[in-house]
Amino acid sequence: MAVPEQAQVVIYTDSQCAIDNITAWNKKSAQTKEKTTNHCILFRIDQIIKEKKISLELIKVKGHSNILGNEEANRLAAEGSSSNI
Repeated sequence: MAVPEQAQVVIYTDSQCAIDNITAWNKKSAQTKEKTTNHCILFRIDQIIKEKKISLELIKVKGHSNILGNEEANRLAAEGSSSNI
């Protein structure tokens, strides 16, 4: 949500599932969308992309391949999932 309007955004992820779900979102019917895991998150991502006219590119990187940003993201995700929030 912090990205300015009409920005070109490139996201590197080791999650092919995330890439597939985000890129296929607009091709799904309303009924299929409702049954999709994390449909609220996917809906909001799509909404932000459209509202801000963002150009989004999703790039798959190999997981656990010593890519600095990816390793840090994995560490933070593990830390967050084990917290008692």
